[in-house]
Amino acid sequence: QRKRPAPAAPAGSPLYRLIDLGTLGGPASSTVFPARALNNRGEMIAFAETAVSDPNCYFDSYIMHGFLRQKNGNILDLPFPPGIDPATNVSLVGDMTGSGLLSGFVTNGLLDPLTDFPETRAVIWGRNGVGPMDLGTLGGNASQAPARNQRDDTVGVALNDVREHPH
Repeated sequence: QRKRPAPAAPAGSPLYRLIDLGTLGGPASSTVFPARALNNRGEMIAFAETAVSDPNCYFDSYIMHGFLRQKNGNILDLPFPPGIDPATNVSLVGDMTGSGLLSGFVTNGLLDPLTDFPETRAVIWGRNGVGPMDLGTLGGNASQAPARNQRDDTVGVALNDVREHPH
């Protein structure tokens, strides 16, 4: 079947629109590279610094949160799974499907005793950032969910509880 060319924009129309996403109270915001940051529903994912400083500066000097910009311009600070305090933890949304399903990670307030780095938990969100679900780990102290598809399948990484021994 032959595809029709897209209609031409009227003369003098801009080809794109630049939108300042702002922050969540801190000094900076950014998209996550190389994440799928835009979809055809007019939504965008990114992360922004909050006004809360991070005394350990593990990820940055401020606590960062993943957010969703909806087509109507609303900015949604993505919720954390139950039991994880958003005031003192980081979230990052790393992927968004065409239908608006999200995946990424949150920190949980604990330091991994093996690495002295914040523990992360793979998280998925439904459309519009609802229902954050902590996917857990494979027995270790960290997991992340960098990609998701339209069928609600999630790809990620997780640590197990098997210690590696030097040869």
